[in-house]
Amino acid sequence: MSKRFNSHTDDQKKNIRKDINELYQKLKKIIECNDLYLLRTLNTRGLSLESGLSKSEIRIILNKNGFENFKEYHNYFQLIKVENQVKNRDLSKYKMKVLYEKAGFNSHQTFIRFFRKKHDMTAIEYHEKRKLDSTSS
Repeated sequence: MSKRFNSHTDDQKKNIRKDINELYQKLKKIIECNDLYLLRTLNTRGLSLESGLSKSEIRIILNKNGFENFKEYHNYFQLIKVENQVKNRDLSKYKMKVLYEKAGFNSHQTFIRFFRKKHDMTAIEYHEKRKLDSTSS
């Protein structure tokens, strides 16, 4: 793919990037509209069947959009689900475990690792910071 990509003109490269972005949006819509991120068994094969794209096309699209692998992409959607729950709920009423399990995370460690990678803080710290930011605005 990279050899062919490098041999294209600038206009062709722009069109390829546009096509990749459109296909990325298609994948995103399929996952969000069908809540596929909640499936713990979701993999490139399953997404391939849903989208009509090959597994290698999916990998290329994800790599071009900054994801190292499919699992990272899958966890990205799960993380968004937890973020939205944290933003919209009083965490004193809900245990964090309930929130990350409802979002489809298999383990606490995976959840913590991805949350910290994105926010440089735990979900509780994120929630507290959001509460402080909303009261000071």
